[in-house]
Amino acid sequence: MTVKKTLNLNPGLYYVTGPIVIDSGGTLAGSGVTFYVTGNGSLTMNSGSNLDIVAPTTSGPPGSGIYAGVVYYQDPSDTNTIIYDGGSKSSLQGALYAPGAQLDINSGGNTAAYTILDVKTLIVNSGSKAFAVGNDYSSLPGGSPVKGVSAVLSE
Repeated sequence: MTVKKTLNLNPGLYYVTGPIVIDSGGTLAGSGVTFYVTGNGSLTMNSGSNLDIVAPTTSGPPGSGIYAGVVYYQDPSDTNTIIYDGGSKSSLQGALYAPGAQLDINSGGNTAAYTILDVKTLIVNSGSKAFAVGNDYSSLPGGSPVKGVSAVLSE
């Protein structure tokens, strides 16, 4: 799927088996959205694109795959790199879970109230705009899903 203009998504769980590419000038937006990425799935934001995605605030029924606070889930066996080159107004509110993948943040901001990154490798290239990792979990019923700490960086 390639987003060239603006694509507004309805709340829900989106299964992705191929690449999501947001072209320069394109915007992918939605609230209550979770992407479940598997196979050859990946996310690439080209420079000048915007992502405005908010994770669900409540979990769905058991087995639904919808979890409060999870905006992007990439199957642990999927090692495709996630490329974040978005615009300064981008917002990724929720947990980005891709434990087998690399996340490259080359430019682009993040204005989300909170963002959790769980990736195998994190590359932040110098010159990147402010990619903020906020910690305002007030939209989640139980507050922060990471209890007792405000930030963790591990190798």
